[in-house]
Amino acid sequence: MKAFIISFSTLLLIFTLLIINHFYIINIYKYMTTEISLINIDEADKVSSLLNYWNKHRIIISLSIPHRISDELESNLILLKTKIENGTKYDFEETRQLLLNSIEELRIHAGISADALL
Repeated sequence: MKAFIISFSTLLLIFTLLIINHFYIINIYKYMTTEISLINIDEADKVSSLLNYWNKHRIIISLSIPHRISDELESNLILLKTKIENGTKYDFEETRQLLLNSIEELRIHAGISADALL
């Protein structure tokens, strides 16, 4: 009986941590999506603050998503900043869409599924 209680408590702890992780990533997803949608072509400082925000949360997020997604998102943020400083409006819009797609991948991998439980 004691082993059952310990096992059940551990299972509940894992489920709780998965749910907390899910909401943490969704919160970051919503913030970044909103901020990126509001960025204009002449606002490189907003991209810098968004990059700082991402670097602050990246370590925790990297524990639960593939590093490929994390690296892709960061490189697209840097690319967006470069396009703001040196590119045209078309380049900026194209790169912003790439960044939004990377963030969407982050949300997809944050989903609670049977794969996340294994």
